[in-house]
Amino acid sequence: MVTKCANPSCENEFHYLRDGKLFLVEVDDLGPIPPGPQLAKERRHPLRVEHYWLCEQCAASTTLAIDRKRGVVTVPLGTPVVRRAAAG
Repeated sequence: MVTKCANPSCENEFHYLRDGKLFLVEVDDLGPIPPGPQLAKERRHPLRVEHYWLCEQCAASTTLAIDRKRGVVTVPLGTPVVRRAAAG
């Protein structure tokens, strides 16, 4: 359940969907999915969806990215997609 902004330096609490931006992230419970292209029906691991929320103030200047070592992290808007996963 989402209770506060996903930005660790922000203390805004979640109250309404209209106040900010909601992110849905698929998480693999059993480790990384094998590299290379796969059709959706070929997935070997069950996935679950985690919800993250950025408040209106944080969503104006940041977005979320997935860092393979640290998980979901905030990055400045405009960060190139290739670098978002390594940004922090």
